[in-house]
Amino acid sequence: MTSYMLRAILHNSNATGNIAKWAAELAEFQLDFQPRHAVKSQILADFIAEWTPSPSNSGGPDLNAGPPEPEVRTPVFTEPHWTLFFDGSVRKQWAGAGVVLIDPNGDQLKYMVHLEFKATNNMAEYEALIFGLTEALSLGVRQLLVKGDSQLIIKQVRGDCSCNNPQLAAYLIHVRKLEKDFDALELQHVPREFNSAADDLSARASTWASVPEGVFERRLLRPTAQPAELGEGDQASTSKLAVPAAFHPWCPPRVVCAVEDPGDLIAPLPPSQGGPDTWISEIWDYFKDNILPDDDVSAERIVQLAKCYAVVEGDLYRCGANGILMRCISQE
Repeated sequence: MTSYMLRAILHNSNATGNIAKWAAELAEFQLDFQPRHAVKSQILADFIAEWTPSPSNSGGPDLNAGPPEPEVRTPVFTEPHWTLFFDGSVRKQWAGAGVVLIDPNGDQLKYMVHLEFKATNNMAEYEALIFGLTEALSLGVRQLLVKGDSQLIIKQVRGDCSCNNPQLAAYLIHVRKLEKDFDALELQHVPREFNSAADDLSARASTWASVPEGVFERRLLRPTAQPAELGEGDQASTSKLAVPAAFHPWCPPRVVCAVEDPGDLIAPLPPSQGGPDTWISEIWDYFKDNILPDDDVSAERIVQLAKCYAVVEGDLYRCGANGILMRCISQE
């Protein structure tokens, strides 16, 4: 039995009537009462990812199928490769990431990463993945097999499902940049029981538990990747990014920006005497250092125009009427 309420009723010494009769009837069965455990938020994300229709799966999981088996894909590795296990964990106050790197000889490198900022479980998963990829590159690894128990993160990185969250889209763009430095990179989803080492490290990191012997400890003060910050008075809902599922590793990311009223978009500033690209530098200065021209009219124009632009991974993009972010390129 998994309900405290039922236990309180059946073990109530003041119970009368039918309640007392039920308690007497059930006493012979030696019922064991256990509390409900909290559902990890990643389970909900995996459920949504599993039931979201895709070109290869128009319905949902096969209800008649047995327990999930570790996914098997054939990566194209031309030499002995490393293996990366990653996992993220979130508690009430803290979040953490766990990473295990295994070299071709079976030797392991383990990392606990304390995330000292407010994070969701999916953010923690992405931080673990990005940290693991970065550490692998710093060790000279160029062929890597990545395994994780988050279906959502694995499917987004592989391009099997879309990413509609601005923060996760920023993480995904960062992962795309890291992918280019690998000669061979394969991601596989595995059940949680096959990812127990990374799961234990992430749980320890999120609770600030003692560091086991041989485990490296790291601290992260801010997210590795962030979406473009909005100006004062803007709502977060006006800058929703979406990375499409159909994404090739060698292509630049196609980012979609949903705006409240595309008809309110303002035309670009006309080129000033400083050169044809002056307006780009003016908007960039406003985003970066909140610098505006001395002229009140020009300053107001820059503030209004900046609402139609976004900074993604250090590049300036204009949000078109169809929702596509167009990268601003100088004429040089």
